Amino acid sequence: MSLLLPTAMNLCATPSLKPLLTFTVSTGISIALLKHRGWFKEHRSRLASVDNDASAVLSTLLPERRTDRVYCIQATRLHSIIGHALGLGYSRVLELRRHETPGSGVDLGDCVEGILKSTPNTAQDQELSVEKIDAVLREIAAASRFSSPKIRASRQDHGEKYANRALSSIYVQLSARDAKWLTRLILKNYQPVVLEEYTVFSSYHVLLPQLLKVRDDLTITTAFLRHVNQSAGDYNRIISAMKPKLGIKVGRQPWFKGRSIKNCLDMIKGRPVSVEQKIDGEYCQIHIDLSKGYHCIQIFSKSGKDSTNDRAALHSAIRDSLRLGKPDCPLKQGCILEGELVVYSDKSERRKRLVDLITCRKGYAEIVQSQVIACSKRTAAADLREAFAKCITSRGEGIVIKPDAPYFDFSTTQKPYACCNIKLKKEYIQGWGDVGDFAVIGASYDAASAKTYNIPKLKWTHFYIGCLQNRNQVRAGNEQARFVLVNVVEINEILMKTFLAHYSPETIAFEEQDIFEIEPYGAAHTKPPTVVFADPVIFDVRCFSFDKEPNSRYWSMRFPMVSKIHFDRSYIDAITFDELQEAAKTAIETPQQEDNQEMMNWICALKKADPRGLAVDAISQESTSTESTVSSRQHSAEEQRREGNGAAEEDLRLAKPAYARGPPALPAPPTFSVLGPEFARGQSQRIYETRRGTVASAIQASFLRHPQKVPSEAPVIHQLK
Repeated sequence: MSLLLPTAMNLCATPSLKPLLTFTVSTGISIALLKHRGWFKEHRSRLASVDNDASAVLSTLLPERRTDRVYCIQATRLHSIIGHALGLGYSRVLELRRHETPGSGVDLGDCVEGILKSTPNTAQDQELSVEKIDAVLREIAAASRFSSPKIRASRQDHGEKYANRALSSIYVQLSARDAKWLTRLILKNYQPVVLEEYTVFSSYHVLLPQLLKVRDDLTITTAFLRHVNQSAGDYNRIISAMKPKLGIKVGRQPWFKGRSIKNCLDMIKGRPVSVEQKIDGEYCQIHIDLSKGYHCIQIFSKSGKDSTNDRAALHSAIRDSLRLGKPDCPLKQGCILEGELVVYSDKSERRKRLVDLITCRKGYAEIVQSQVIACSKRTAAADLREAFAKCITSRGEGIVIKPDAPYFDFSTTQKPYACCNIKLKKEYIQGWGDVGDFAVIGASYDAASAKTYNIPKLKWTHFYIGCLQNRNQVRAGNEQARFVLVNVVEINEILMKTFLAHYSPETIAFEEQDIFEIEPYGAAHTKPPTVVFADPVIFDVRCFSFDKEPNSRYWSMRFPMVSKIHFDRSYIDAITFDELQEAAKTAIETPQQEDNQEMMNWICALKKADPRGLAVDAISQESTSTESTVSSRQHSAEEQRREGNGAAEEDLRLAKPAYARGPPALPAPPTFSVLGPEFARGQSQRIYETRRGTVASAIQASFLRHPQKVPSEAPVIHQLK
């Protein structure tokens, strides 16, 4: 095996001294030959050979996709294995660990390459194939209890410390270049090189991306393709043979973010859709195979990993809602639940089947309400706007817009966004997710993350947000500042360059600092900062909602993002811990009764959120008015934008609660979309019913977490298509 990415990558897929595959990659993330499919075309005959293991090749190109394999090997353990294998002394071990030094600009792979360049292996001309490397990694994963049951079932008894011995025997045979990329392969991180998944799959076989939608398993799908003629005439035969199968995860539909009502309607393109409230929680796909008796439940996570044992607390709720093991169980052989869309039938039929299948029980299983909107009608924008405003005022996370269409469309004449879902949250609308100013009290460094920035000698990659607990006492000079760590954030390259150009903080090692009291409430599960800033900088942060970390009683921001950096503000004026908790409660708590005025304010604000501050349906109406046309010609585009923002300001001010903080020129409406009462958090599932070995239809349901009996991981059953 020979691996090389920043300049070239060679893969020996069979025991041979000649490289099987070669492609050139420019420094960074541009993949020139791979983008033009030249790499696959050049070696098409070798790739199509029956002796080629496509799964091993694709697993090597896209290691992060093998979520079923967990090696339990991080950088710390791996450099110990490498150091022992290469017989490194103390000084060279320090060189191997140079990637841990902030500003070094190298990762563990670079360090391994540097060591082997100075003292190359003597046996690096031995044959190593991709299959052999893949087999070793598979055996290492089989020994981990976190790998999928299928991987663990293939485990062979190799004795203790097999991973150390196996990897050591490989490292002593590799060149410096190959050892670098093997290291990144084991860590499942090729940064800064990024291989686009669709390009890799479609280049390998034109039908592979489509087939993975139905059976999302590299090993099974590539084995099927191995025995299929690649001519165009076999297209229909391949598709007809590939049907959803119990025990194999079905791929997810594409999801897009809606940025405004107009943006959603542009993607819908006049097709009928159903609108549902988005359920906050973890995605699950549940397979029910009645032929397995009592152990008929199998659960896949969003990444594709088998999480049946991890979600054992959900099994009783699933059994009750589907009446499994009871005489009136509606299933004959099995079904697949995924909670978003249902395939192979009209929406009205799908929903009827869902109602017939699911036994609803408050706190355990409920069917999400949906609203059908005919987007070809002139009232579509108003209907969609009203549905979204209702969701906002009820403190919902957002809405999901689903096409009334088949789950997947395999026709050769596909329409844009035809089988895609749209998520619309108010935080997706520009300026509507701002929370406020937060103090950044420290930072840490991660070598892999540093590779994503084109900034030399970068010292910090992660920043720690702290909220002051004793503002009044600090302002009076009576107490030392006491912070609670609530979140850890990363910033993009533009903000990072701004940060480095305008801020040169005095830093103190975290273990040595005594200027602040720091309590790790919200960030207790992460490693502490390596340095503390003596004069904290201020980040303007926005987020999508609030949640509580495991074993924590306090709220922290969910998916926080930094939008601005302020160098002229004091940490004393930033959001305090009490203010953050109050903001979270206000955003989470569902109002006791509907507030019509608040909803009207939100509708007005949504109209102004469309491009140029003009509602999408108002534009068509005004176009018929001569007076409006003349008036619009008298204003420049910039004046229209300013007028739209000015008109929106009052609507947004009325819509937002007191805790929301937004830009002075355009106050933000309520900033958080959370599902309501904490017990109602969950996740959607989709159901495909199987009869006599064929897929008859699909259905959907929603499992909600019961306050006492079902844990927070409980999924919700959602309206499916």
